Amino acid sequence: MPTKTTAIQYASPVTLNFTLAGLLGTDSVTGAGRQSDAVDNQTNLYDDILIGGKISGSFTTSPSAAVAYPSSGYAVEIWAFGSYDGTTFPAGLGSADANITISQSLRFALMEPLLNIFFDNGTDTDVLVTLPLQYVWGPISLANIFQGDIPRMWGLWACYNDSASAPTNNLDPNSAHFETRYTGIKLTST
Repeated sequence: MPTKTTAIQYASPVTLNFTLAGLLGTDSVTGAGRQSDAVDNQTNLYDDILIGGKISGSFTTSPSAAVAYPSSGYAVEIWAFGSYDGTTFPAGLGSADANITISQSLRFALMEPLLNIFFDNGTDTDVLVTLPLQYVWGPISLANIFQGDIPRMWGLWACYNDSASAPTNNLDPNSAHFETRYTGIKLTST
């Protein structure tokens, strides 16, 4: 009996429309954030999708200035969401890149956590740094996030948690400092 082998085929990387530049800070409970475009997997039928990108943690409207980098309490949360039928999305999410507020309880009930990027300088005091502070993240397997299967339609949602009771910080306003890309994967047996 011949032995079967599995080959991995990677599609070309695709930029996901996900506007994070200038995202306003929010407290962790309220969850004012931004969703990406929803991606249709009904045609490509990828077995997995690798997601990654870069996020800039600027805390000022002047990204090249030296500013006090917070000691703790700031994080970007990225969550994955899907559609069970290709048209219906949880928590008021839709198919297009847009601002949307999702409470903490709904996030935990209806979406899958993908990533937390904590902006923490490792000290107990604020430190003066030159911005932008850029974080590269990924690759993260979307199939692993959804326990093995890619939904018919999927997307990402993010919020920028500012620990202040009245958040005043935003992410870097320069869109060139942000990127979210995905690469589809198909497994073939021969």
